[in-house]
Amino acid sequence: MKNFFRRLAKISPFSTPPLLGVDIQPDKINLMQLKKIKTIWHVECIASKHFPKTIAVQGKINDWQTGSVFLTELVKTLNLAGMAAAICLPAHLVMMQRLRLPRGLSHAAITTELEAYIRQHAPGFAKTITIDFMPVSMSVRYAEIKSARALDEAADDLLDIFFTATCSTYLSEYIACLQTAGLQVKIVDVDVYALKRIFSQALSLAQQQEMNALLYANDDSVTYLVFDYHEVLFYQQWQQTEMQAGLTALLNEQQKEQFSLLSVKRLLVCPEHKTIASALTAVWPWPLYEVEPWQYLNGYQQAVQPNHVADFLLAGGLAMRQVVSW
Repeated sequence: MKNFFRRLAKISPFSTPPLLGVDIQPDKINLMQLKKIKTIWHVECIASKHFPKTIAVQGKINDWQTGSVFLTELVKTLNLAGMAAAICLPAHLVMMQRLRLPRGLSHAAITTELEAYIRQHAPGFAKTITIDFMPVSMSVRYAEIKSARALDEAADDLLDIFFTATCSTYLSEYIACLQTAGLQVKIVDVDVYALKRIFSQALSLAQQQEMNALLYANDDSVTYLVFDYHEVLFYQQWQQTEMQAGLTALLNEQQKEQFSLLSVKRLLVCPEHKTIASALTAVWPWPLYEVEPWQYLNGYQQAVQPNHVADFLLAGGLAMRQVVSW
C-alpha cells in the first residue's frame, strides 16, 4: 500500500535520503536504515537495544518516557539525529477496512462518515481517533471475496474507500517518543504491510501476483496474513500467550471455507517459525515456503547474529517505504 497514514512533514523532492525503520517492541527497539542502489538494498545502519518489559502491557507501550530514554541513547551512539524515520503500529491497535460511500463527498464529509461508522461498529475503539483514507479500485480477488458474501456491485454511484484508524493519543505519544530522541517521523505504517513489503522481496514477480499467506512471530506476538501484489486481504494477530487459541479459531470450518476462495499458493515463513507454521499446513494443503528476506539486503547477515536474523524484519520493511513529496 502506497500511502497509509499521511506523511507528517515535507521532504525535498530533490533528495531521497535513506529511511530509518524504527520498530519498538514491548521489550526492545530494533533499528534499520536502508539505502537502495539500483535494485539492491544496502544496510546503512542496524542496531537493537533491550529495555524492561514493564514499559508495556498486553503488547501496548504505556511508558513512552522510558522508551524515549533508550531510543535517545541509540540515536546518539549511532549519530542518527535528524534522520527521516518510519514507524509502524501493530495491527491489533489499528482498524483497517473498506467502506462504500456515495461519490462526490468532500474530504471533510468522508471523514465525518468514517468517524460515525467507527463509533457505531466499534464504540470502545478509542475516545479520540486519527483516520487516514483513500479511494481504491476493487481488485479482482477482493471483488471475488465480496461477491461470495453477496455484495451488490451494481451501484455505480458508490465509491470504495479504504480507511485506517487508530487511537490519536497512542499515535501522538509514539511520534513524540521519536521526536524527543531527535528523529523526524515521515511515515506511519502498519506492521502487516511492513511484513508484506519485505517478504515480497524474496518472491519472483510471478509469485508476487499470486495469493500468498505469511506467518511471522516475535517475542510478543504472532501475525498471520493473506495478501497478493496489491493488498492485504486478511490478517489476524495474537499475543504469544494466545497463539494456540488463535490458530485454533483460524482453522475452524468458517475460515477454511472463506479461504478456499482465495487460492493461496504458498505459506511464507522464516526458518525460525517453521514449527508454528506446521499447525496451518497440517490442515491446509499449502506448500511451506521458507523465506530468508535478509538474503536480499546487502550487509545484513554480517551485521546480525544468526539466532536474531528475524528480529529486524519489521524495521527492514519500514525502511523500504518510499518517501515521496506531497
